[in-house]
Amino acid sequence: MMEASRRDKGRSGEKPIGVGVIGHGFMGKVHSNAYAKIPYSFASPAALPRLVALCGRNEAGVADSAKRLGYARYCTDWRELVKDPEVEIVDVCTPDDEHAAPSSAAAAAGKHVICEKPLALTAEDAKAMAEAAGKAGVRHMLCHNYRFIPAVRLARELIGNGEVGRIYHFRARPRPYLTP
Repeated sequence: MMEASRRDKGRSGEKPIGVGVIGHGFMGKVHSNAYAKIPYSFASPAALPRLVALCGRNEAGVADSAKRLGYARYCTDWRELVKDPEVEIVDVCTPDDEHAAPSSAAAAAGKHVICEKPLALTAEDAKAMAEAAGKAGVRHMLCHNYRFIPAVRLARELIGNGEVGRIYHFRARPRPYLTP
């Protein structure tokens, strides 16, 4: 039996990568769980997430979440998480109007950024975020729930290869049971 978890040590050829999540509400917990499940979901991931720090405004709440989710530590100021040298990826799971500042600051600090949707509330903020990532030479990704689902990837491939012809219009709507 292994004493240390594979998530912390990594397997042959896989390096651990430090993750910091800003926001410990529903979406922060969902992203944290996804990081923890990468070794379960993927046989040979490029890197194994190491849950370094969780950030939230409510100290008691974020302390409890950090402990339950397996983070090494927690903080109540996102600026502290962005400065943490062990954090290599900053995942922004804050309310929509709080995405721009931590995302831009994390990129400027040389951290890769994952931001929950919507990216920003204004085009100006989104452009500033993209420019900060470009200037720093880091990756910046917007989360879309279905981005990597096989059916969606196949549809994208079919469209990209021209196999469905020229698309003039697309309309989608939720299933009736999903509407309020």
